[in-house]
Amino acid sequence: MFGTPVAPVRLSRSRTAPHLCFLAVTVFTCICVLTFCPVTKAFHLDHNALRHRETYLRNVVTSVPRLRRGPRLSRIETGKTNSGRGETELNAIPAAASVLENFVRGGSGALPSIGLLCFVVLIHELGHFSAARMFGITVKEFSVGVGPRLLGFQNDNIDYSLRILPFGGYVRFPENYNTTLFFEQTVFYERSMEDFKRLKANKKQDEVKKPKSSFQNMFQFLLPKTKSERFEKPEKPIIEYYDDPDLLQNRSAYQRAIVLVGGIVFNFVLAFSLYFTTLTIGDGMPRLPVQPGVLVTNTIENAPAYNKVYKGDVITKINNIDLSPTTSSSNKKTKAAGEKYVKNILTTVQSTTPGDNVVLSVRRVDPATKKLTDNIDVVRLVPISNDINTFPPSIGVMLTPNFGSIEMVRASSVAEGLKEAAVQFDQVTTETASALLSIISSLFNFGGASKSSSDASLSGPVAMIRTGSDVIENGNLAAVCAFAAAISINLGVVNSLPFPGLDGGQLAFVLAEALRGGRKIDQRIQEDITAVAFTFLIVISLSTVFGDVASIFK
Repeated sequence: MFGTPVAPVRLSRSRTAPHLCFLAVTVFTCICVLTFCPVTKAFHLDHNALRHRETYLRNVVTSVPRLRRGPRLSRIETGKTNSGRGETELNAIPAAASVLENFVRGGSGALPSIGLLCFVVLIHELGHFSAARMFGITVKEFSVGVGPRLLGFQNDNIDYSLRILPFGGYVRFPENYNTTLFFEQTVFYERSMEDFKRLKANKKQDEVKKPKSSFQNMFQFLLPKTKSERFEKPEKPIIEYYDDPDLLQNRSAYQRAIVLVGGIVFNFVLAFSLYFTTLTIGDGMPRLPVQPGVLVTNTIENAPAYNKVYKGDVITKINNIDLSPTTSSSNKKTKAAGEKYVKNILTTVQSTTPGDNVVLSVRRVDPATKKLTDNIDVVRLVPISNDINTFPPSIGVMLTPNFGSIEMVRASSVAEGLKEAAVQFDQVTTETASALLSIISSLFNFGGASKSSSDASLSGPVAMIRTGSDVIENGNLAAVCAFAAAISINLGVVNSLPFPGLDGGQLAFVLAEALRGGRKIDQRIQEDITAVAFTFLIVISLSTVFGDVASIFK
């Protein structure tokens, strides 16, 4: 997430200011501990799943977050302004609860896994930092880790810090106005308003208690006002912004936008580089091709297909239409083709007129060897439905794309490596974004969520570190690179969302400014919107942390 780059924290304007300040400090503490980016799915790499084709496709090859309950992944990256100082922080802070769970479960690879996460987050922050320095924008601090400072140094008026908790980092930009002075003015204004309201109320009470004679009412305007009556409504404090051209807030929309997207770009470049390196120098990337036909995984008892189509059979045609995926070097395309043919079968069956046949061409499994043969049987079935108005016609089979054996893809040249890396990057990015949108849809579609989104659940970073530990302990460098690339893509995709507090949300403010002809949106309005967004994210983060902690004891 990306911090509010143009807005220090607004201070309260009532006598509840101390309470709100305490709340702000509490929120700040929560941000440092809780998962602040819960709208992501678990990326779970189970190496035992290499034996299972469908599971492996959804975990290692496609690197898609798993949409189900269980070990889950999320990443915190929040942006905030320090209460009382107003500096803007662009930071990334994963939850500490996940680390505790790893030690509870005895994961020996927990520390390397945490280091891998920190590396990916560090690359993200380097994107913001590098873009800011390229334009000569003032940076106050670049920190690796969060919490109390262990050591550091200063160079070119920038504090470089190493902090005690290695679960993130941040880039801090200086405030663009005197927050201390504004705080004092705000407190004075609040007290003055209270005095003003009290004097005004007392005056009305005095007028009610002491009715004036008709003579006094006639010549009231000639009488001098008493000292207690001469008071004016206090004016709201006005923020005097600094005109320093090196401040982030005073730069052009173009430059601020580059700084905002710097972290996302660096994450995507890191992921692409890891894929390219693995394909050209390493052992290659695993791929699970889709073969012709659609695999039958089970049949339902007493359904039309029962005892006619069996588990392990492959349906090659339906109503004389071939079910053969297009040959392509892109695993994404072959996978999509396999899913397309599963959908074609369902659509064909469901659109069948009651009483009509569905003709299937089926490759049989040899009962003795349990292997698929080349024998093709033609099966005629009549789809049925218990209630045509409620349930569409069905033949009673469960289907999945017909995945082949796992193969390793390695590039033979730089050009081929670039092409294959682009294919892998496009595949993982597209499916990560699709999974994320499915989760968001489930959040706002209570009671009516589709099946694709009903399995989605908010996640904490527990499974990420645990899975990273498993990957590192396995010793497969290609798997480690693929895992790091998937985390980096997840980081970039999440931060691209146009939600206040994320990079994309802050970029939306900049784009709105550009559409307004360069007229900036009021900084305090941005602060209020971001504060509401942070509250929403904190609530979600609390729910994910509670869920993750509860899973430790299950």
